[in-house]
Amino acid sequence: MKKILLLTLGLFYVCVGFSQSLYKGLVYDMSKKEAYKEFKRNKAEYTNIQLGNGVAWRMYKQNFHFYNDVLKGIILTPKGGALGMSNSNGEVYLNNTYKFLRGKGYSVWRKPEYWNIPILFDQHNTYGLVLVNPDKTTTIELRPRRLSYDKCTIMMVINNYQNFISGVNIENKIVKEQQSNTGF
Repeated sequence: MKKILLLTLGLFYVCVGFSQSLYKGLVYDMSKKEAYKEFKRNKAEYTNIQLGNGVAWRMYKQNFHFYNDVLKGIILTPKGGALGMSNSNGEVYLNNTYKFLRGKGYSVWRKPEYWNIPILFDQHNTYGLVLVNPDKTTTIELRPRRLSYDKCTIMMVINNYQNFISGVNIENKIVKEQQSNTGF
């Protein structure tokens, strides 16, 4: 009986230890039902994420990324920016969010040219600015998207690090296969 209790407790701690928070109570690989329940229970925390310097983000449950009904990532958007914002306001959001995350110890994984200038950012880039948290469990991508000449929107995409890297490796493999089949 003692062995069963110890085994059960051990499995519990292993499972809890491997659950990885994407943001607050939203955990990588949690079920869709659990994610929606967590969002509803703490909606105020998820719809007003203040970083200071006039930067506030929010998430919608529609911006959860699920695969096979489990949570894989989250997209945040600027609070009050659902219909877009000026390019200069987009730059403020990108730059201040970058400074905030760097101050939290995030390191730069990828930094494309003009990542912080929505009007100049190449929309064909696969990724925007990608940062990795200190313990390499989470990636955050800051990505501007041009809506018109004078309006943009931006996204903060939060992913599990291993899942993100696996996706990048698959994309690279596909590109290499395509290139090797060109005949050049």
